[in-house]
Amino acid sequence: MVLVEAGSSIECLSAEIHARKFIPKIVVNIPKIGRCYKYSCDRNSDAVIMQELNPKKALYNNNSALNIKDSIEGEGIFFLVNTIRRLFICVSPYTGRHKSQYTSTTDYTYAEITKPFPNLGNLINPRNIPLLDIKQ
Repeated sequence: MVLVEAGSSIECLSAEIHARKFIPKIVVNIPKIGRCYKYSCDRNSDAVIMQELNPKKALYNNNSALNIKDSIEGEGIFFLVNTIRRLFICVSPYTGRHKSQYTSTTDYTYAEITKPFPNLGNLINPRNIPLLDIKQ
């Protein structure tokens, strides 16, 4: 299932992420998950689940997609990886003028759409997606 609404998210043990621009951010500490490196992706981004969580239960957002091959696509996404080392980001040709960047994660990964495609705004009503109560 492909999710394109703002706030749509995935959680998994391994993901494949494509974007035209990766921006490494900071290391954040998230309760129940641990220290995670945060990244921001811009310009036509997507993330696909390659390995499901075991047990298949959301840790960060109740409404996250959890099945293998579920994906999110948007103009911009951010993702968290449960590691403090930076990911190796590969560059490949995308079109004659533009390059694409991609990476694969092997640790817990959470990805969320921050900026949906602009042409889908009139077609889809945005939802309010609440986060889990992490103080439990």
